[in-house]
Amino acid sequence: MKDIFAVQDEITKKIITAMQIQLTEGEQAQSAARDTNNLEAYLKILQAKELILRQNPESNALATQLAEEAIALDPTYARAYGFLV
Repeated sequence: MKDIFAVQDEITKKIITAMQIQLTEGEQAQSAARDTNNLEAYLKILQAKELILRQNPESNALATQLAEEAIALDPTYARAYGFLV
């Protein structure tokens, strides 16, 4: 009987740990989306982020252009300014 409860506890711990990871990822996405109320600006920065990962001059230039467009849509969107560096 003791083993059954130990197994149950172990399963419960694993489920709780897995749920915490998912909540953390979701909270990160919410945090990024809260930086602006302008969905179009947010989507432009998501595109810019993808382009930056390609690490070539053409993609970097396009990412900069998207960041500038996001800033035009929401001049208070701090994350967009980070892509201008």
